[in-house]
Amino acid sequence: MKAKNLLTVLLTFATLIGLASCGNKDNNETSVESPIDNLPTEYDHYYSDRVSFANLGYSLTEENNYFMENGVAKLKLKSVTDGDTAVFHLANGEEDSYTNPLKTPHSYLTVRFLAIDTPESTSSIAAWGKKASNYVRGLLENAEGIIVDASSIDTSDTNVYPTQESKYQAGARLDSNGTRWLALIWYCPDGGNPDDLHSYRSLQLDVIEECYSFYTGNLGETGYVYFADEENEPKLYSRYEYGSLKMKDVLFEAELRMSTLEKRYTGNEKDPNYDYSKTPYRCENRKESIKDAYENWDEYMNQGKFIALTGVITAFIGNNFYFEDAAGYPLYVYMGINGKSIGSLFSVGDTIEIRGRLAEYGGQKQMSDIVWDKSTFTKITNENDMIPMPDIIEISESDFDAKKLDPLLGKLVKVTKMSTSTKGSQSKDKSFTLNGSKKVTYYDENDEAITLSSYGTMGIRFNGTLAPEYTYDEISDFTKSTVSVVGILSIYFEMDMQSDQNYPSYQMVPGNRKVLDDGSLSWDIVKVD
Repeated sequence: MKAKNLLTVLLTFATLIGLASCGNKDNNETSVESPIDNLPTEYDHYYSDRVSFANLGYSLTEENNYFMENGVAKLKLKSVTDGDTAVFHLANGEEDSYTNPLKTPHSYLTVRFLAIDTPESTSSIAAWGKKASNYVRGLLENAEGIIVDASSIDTSDTNVYPTQESKYQAGARLDSNGTRWLALIWYCPDGGNPDDLHSYRSLQLDVIEECYSFYTGNLGETGYVYFADEENEPKLYSRYEYGSLKMKDVLFEAELRMSTLEKRYTGNEKDPNYDYSKTPYRCENRKESIKDAYENWDEYMNQGKFIALTGVITAFIGNNFYFEDAAGYPLYVYMGINGKSIGSLFSVGDTIEIRGRLAEYGGQKQMSDIVWDKSTFTKITNENDMIPMPDIIEISESDFDAKKLDPLLGKLVKVTKMSTSTKGSQSKDKSFTLNGSKKVTYYDENDEAITLSSYGTMGIRFNGTLAPEYTYDEISDFTKSTVSVVGILSIYFEMDMQSDQNYPSYQMVPGNRKVLDDGSLSWDIVKVD
């Protein structure tokens, strides 16, 4: 139930009490009193300034700092995904294999924040989404310390959770897809003392009190964390036994209180930097519309500008695809987590117009927020407006240099000879990488050429959503050999706040395979002498 509805219920209740006790008052006179003790006039963080992790009564030491075992731990930030998701490094050698369907262990934790749900800002762009994401990013990236806390989800009943794995099943400490952990986030702000548990604020409370999220109501039990003052908070005190509030109560009350401001996302306020247009913007030169998007990228993306772009489809990657305009500017189109493929409607080589918004994910520019509607996609049939299929660009290992590769990102490329080493393990969506042997030359902040010690070779990325796909077993034949490969040159970049080497991984991405006349499948990777 949204805060405004909750407030309406309480106001209605207060009205009934007022009517019942009006006594000698004129029947036309009623008095409706707010159920809130201290109505806000600004984003004052009334509750988040008064609640800390220490209120939960836990003791965290290096000896018990094991998230997988105890459900709560101090962890270091790896990256922030958006306003309600982030990735953390596990501590003390712990590994997570529960969120990978293939049970491959990894040393990091992807966390979906319990109790809040901020507007979208990655695969789709919603009003207030970027602002919510930037707010959370600023808090976590500048934090002196972070505590990830899933302890409110009680998995102690051995009849319900007889095994360790059953404790982590979807619906318990994992989200409905079983791929992200659910937890409260506590952070010690910039300049605070990370050794003092009283210094850790509730991220969820701060987000709610900035009006970037409603309280979703899915928090489990905690101890009492806030005690209302009977004299100064009589209304709050009366709603809870002895005025004692658990964490879920505080989150509820914070939303209820801030809803009276009618600000930002929870107040249905218009985002001044979001494009609410129903008609997309089209640049004057339709055939170079992707170029226009690149030249105005920050403005269009940060404003959530609804635009129409035109290009020729160069490759399908599962349900998603790449297209390129007449000026040679390519762009990835992400159809969404549950998006459909337009492969049955259009083919590689077709010129189409598509409507959506600009975004960035994994270091890659993309178009997203695609609505599946007949007006979203238009095939261009006028010969004067059609864009020819670009030629495949040939490169070799001698071109594995960031200055040479960056201008080719998103384009259809053929590596004529490339030495491979081993296969990486499959990820959550069954994607995997055939690792190359040749190191890519990168450049540091002083423009000095460097090679990276831990990673930095060109890879061949086989997307798990390819249709038809390359299977993990059949690519074994291409390890430790020399190959030629055709695909989209792409990068993947995820900031690691704990690393001093933050550079993208370059990768060749083959597209969907074709079914040939004899029923066999095409190959975009072949062995060469």
